[in-house]
Parts: sequence; C-alpha cells; structure tokens
Amino acid sequence: MNTNDCMTSYAIGLDVGGTKVDGGVVDSTTGAVVLREVIPTLAQRGGEAVLADCLALAARLAQQAHDQGKAIVGLGMGVCELVDPHGNVTSAYNFDWRHLPVQQRLATGINRRKDFSLSTTEPMTKVFTTEQVSVVVESDVRAAALAGTGFAIDRHMTAKALGFDRPMRNSLDAVASRDFAAEFLF
Repeated sequence: MNTNDCMTSYAIGLDVGGTKVDGGVVDSTTGAVVLREVIPTLAQRGGEAVLADCLALAARLAQQAHDQGKAIVGLGMGVCELVDPHGNVTSAYNFDWRHLPVQQRLATGINRRKDFSLSTTEPMTKVFTTEQVSVVVESDVRAAALAGTGFAIDRHMTAKALGFDRPMRNSLDAVASRDFAAEFLF
C-alpha cells in the first residue's frame, strides 16, 4: 500500500449508459482514475437485471480498492435517464428504474460495516468501510453540467437554481469517465 493512500480518499463512479456501464475508482484529490472496469448494459434484460449488474460492479470495484488500501468515501452514479433532485430515476428510455430504489440499494450495500455483497448473484464480497459512504445518483447530463465546466461559475447557486441539494465536487464523483465523448468524436 502506498503511504499516500492513507491520506487520500477515493470515490467509485458508475456511468450507466444504454450500451455499457463504465465504472471506476477515482482519486478525489487529483481526479485520476486508479481502477476501471467496463461491462455491457444489456438493457433488453430489464431494469432489475441492469441494476444488479451495477451493484455487482460497484462491489468488485470496492473490493479491489479495499485490497489496495484505498478508502472509499463516495459513490456517484450518472444515469442516462431523467433523475429528480432526490436521486429517483423518473424516465425509462433505456431501462426502467422508475420504481426501483437505486440510490437506497447502492447506499445500503456500500455502507454495511461487515462482509457484504451488493448483488445476490455474486459471491460474498468482503469490503470494510470505516465511515459512512456518501451515495449520489444523478442524470449524467446534469452531473456534467454542474461539474464539467472550465468556466468560473457559482456552482452552489447553479445547483440551487436547478433544484439540486448540492453540486457535485467534480464530474468524476458522479460518473466514471468522459471516454464516451472521445468515442463519439473520434
């Protein structure tokens, strides 16, 4: 374990799209992605199956971070759907999470203090957290709009004007990467 890891905090970011789920562990100080895994969304299986895969991916990333001595302090999920200011998915364009407690399931799994698995289909995953992990579910478009600009803006005022509880610290807290933009452009 790197001695700097004891003083650095990390967040898990999940970018849930219509074709893939891009997950990563991000150094909250530098924004560097230190672990990454991409899985297919396979949305045709339905919302519950997609959520189970996302929970399992979060569990794997948390386990890998734990194995490397990295303390996870947050989990952000950017979703390619409409999301209300309280983290509830309100559309079903790619998959239907409208009546699923997505944020609650993520929070329940990641904040258990004992051995846990975020998915009933995955083997038991041992992850130990020392503090409560903050969990945020946000529309990927809003997460980028609040956190992805290089212009000097009052992010707290913008978040309030849009009806959000708070702004993201940075877009990587809400989504795993911006690779989708490069893939689209090039």
